[in-house]
Amino acid sequence: MKRKITRFIDDFKRDLLSNSISILGLTIGLTTVILTSCWAIYENSYDRFNEDYHKIYCVNIRVLHKGKEMQDHTLGSAYYLEAPKMMPEIESAAMVCERNATLVSYGNKKVVQDGIVAVSSNFFSFFTYPFLYGDPCSCLEKINQVVIDRNTAIKIFGVLDVIGKHIEYHGHRLQVSGVIENMPRNSHLRAHMFFNRKTLYKFNPNWLDSWLYNDMFATYFKLSDKVDKDKLATKLATEVYAHCEGAKAFKLEVFLQSLRVQHLYNNMDSSVAKQIYTLSLLSLIILIIACVNFSNVFISISILDGKKVALYKLYGASRGHIMYLYFKKVLVYVVLSTAMALCVAYHLIPLFNELFHVEVAFQFGNYRLWGLLVIAILFTTSVSVLYPALWLSNYSIIDILSGRFRKVGKSVLQYIFMILQFVISIAFMIYVMGMECQLDFIAGRDVGLNKDNVIHFKVANKPTRCYEYFLQTAKSNDHIKEVCFASTIPTSFIRGNMASPITDKENQFLVEEKRVSENYMDFFEIEVVGQRFTGSTPDRSVMVNASLAQKLNLKDPLKKQFFFGGSKYTIQGVVESVHYNFTDRIQYPVLYSPVDPSEIKEHFSIMIRVDEESKENLQLVNTIWHQLEPNLDIYPSYLSDSFGRLYQSQKDQKRMFTTAMVFAFLLSILGMFAMANLSVVMRQREFAIRRVNGATSKQIFLLQWFTFMKPIIISFVIALPIAYFFIERFLEGFALKVDLGVGIYIITALIVLFVAFMTVLYQGIKASKTNPIEILRYE
Repeated sequence: MKRKITRFIDDFKRDLLSNSISILGLTIGLTTVILTSCWAIYENSYDRFNEDYHKIYCVNIRVLHKGKEMQDHTLGSAYYLEAPKMMPEIESAAMVCERNATLVSYGNKKVVQDGIVAVSSNFFSFFTYPFLYGDPCSCLEKINQVVIDRNTAIKIFGVLDVIGKHIEYHGHRLQVSGVIENMPRNSHLRAHMFFNRKTLYKFNPNWLDSWLYNDMFATYFKLSDKVDKDKLATKLATEVYAHCEGAKAFKLEVFLQSLRVQHLYNNMDSSVAKQIYTLSLLSLIILIIACVNFSNVFISISILDGKKVALYKLYGASRGHIMYLYFKKVLVYVVLSTAMALCVAYHLIPLFNELFHVEVAFQFGNYRLWGLLVIAILFTTSVSVLYPALWLSNYSIIDILSGRFRKVGKSVLQYIFMILQFVISIAFMIYVMGMECQLDFIAGRDVGLNKDNVIHFKVANKPTRCYEYFLQTAKSNDHIKEVCFASTIPTSFIRGNMASPITDKENQFLVEEKRVSENYMDFFEIEVVGQRFTGSTPDRSVMVNASLAQKLNLKDPLKKQFFFGGSKYTIQGVVESVHYNFTDRIQYPVLYSPVDPSEIKEHFSIMIRVDEESKENLQLVNTIWHQLEPNLDIYPSYLSDSFGRLYQSQKDQKRMFTTAMVFAFLLSILGMFAMANLSVVMRQREFAIRRVNGATSKQIFLLQWFTFMKPIIISFVIALPIAYFFIERFLEGFALKVDLGVGIYIITALIVLFVAFMTVLYQGIKASKTNPIEILRYE
């Protein structure tokens, strides 16, 4: 064993630079695979801590009207009560209704609590969450009971054993009946406070009688084994039609979504799953590039060491034995690279989490990770050794000793390998630059309102008093210019309802309602056609955006009426230029209704325009607030940041492809450097003969340089249409597209050529200075 290790080290030292580059390339490729595998395993672990996770399904309903999708719904809470009674294949049901963050108090202490949900009384026997105090089966039997998690108990009471204590929520006194451990990070439901769903009767009794049209509820069924989910979904839709008269005007599509994929495809949105597939594909591409590089370099090293193969054959080694030796040698390289990759990946986990906004932990005891690692090792070894083992072992002793063996180094397949890796790298670079141009273009577009220097925060306690206080402060503070309020900030959409034209009440579509202060349009410098708000409007006079007017088929919408939420509204003004989002939401219909400050009774956002965007002004708003509410914190932020988050998924996608581009390009350059180094060694005799026949150092340098520039140019030509195709696919997601022109292609070409030139520069100079006497003295 010791002799084998010594032999391996001697072989490694013989061409230390090329071997080191080979292992570095494989390490990079395997590191990306390990990090991606850790992420994929973590994302797929969501909700599997529940004992019956494989039997639990969330019910979603897609509502279509005249072939167009209107809104995704879940079954109303009435179905939660009735469905298990009507269908024996449903063992039990649970219901969850998420609530906004709101003020919770205990004595004189007040906190803004998020993660509040109304749930069915059997919630903690349906799902599996560890209890610290209380009984999971009876903790929510009574209407005024509440269960909180560890962090909430510490935040409100300062201790964990708080059974029997009371908190105030929306003016109602709730008794703590249970304390659970903080919810696992891999739970699709992130909640901190749970109260009985019947408490909602106090807020709106109709919510509990709904079969449909309530996207606030999530209904979960626990099904019997071997249930035909498609047939059950059809039965569910039939029951909705039977019990909900209004549903008969629409087409309903019911989906039973397994809890196992609830996180990956949340409410039929596959964004998380797409990210996993995308990053997995990118990591596989990077690994293949690393394997191609390794294979290219390994071929050249084996050619230089060809006499050893001849000796093996001379002593009777078969082709199979030669292939086995190649495989064993490559396997050692791969295992060594894997060990290095594990170490690197372990230390890169924090950076990976920060870069891709995920929560991944490196779990050495996870059998799935080690299974994927074994597959990666076998895949990498097979891909890396396949070509060298098959082709190099095929040559006879005469071929090797006569020099014919060295011609393999100039094989077409090696040339194709080099072109392939640069095609991928260049296509990545062009695609990333195109994404960057589009995102910069969107960020610089005028959205139709002045979003600069605006601080916003949500108020859960006495919003009228808060607004009036900041309004008075603005008169005496030079840093505060204006103040307004609205039900949501411009980029948020949470108050949807159905609208329709007066002449066609059946033609319903979803409209966002924004309840705003009288000065909202002036605050944001929004252009309005028609009459601006001058106070609350008892006659339901509202403003609409151009998209809503278009959907109502109103060419001259002023003074026209339409139905919204079952009532008639009159249009007094049209907002034509506001674009909240330049992707799908550019056509989102919006209604603006005025609200008097004295009428604010729920969560509203206060917006304050300051003289500049700075941390000092954020602190100023905090200071002013604490003069009003010393024991209650707010979390102010700038509206420009909220607009920036509108394109977060596109930014995340760009970040993924940028990372892949950097790795792919780095691997390609490393491979080229190693190949250039080996090329000088393999072509020493050729260069020496050329020098003897009168070739200058410049000619030798240009010959070596052109050898590697030619595949780069070919790669660029092939990559152009590929990159163009994918850029166009990316731009299809935007209503406004940047005109890329030829600039990014020229810039990419210059960058690639310059980096490639610098990569082979040293080796080219080395080749041009070859001393023919030293090379040919033994010929």
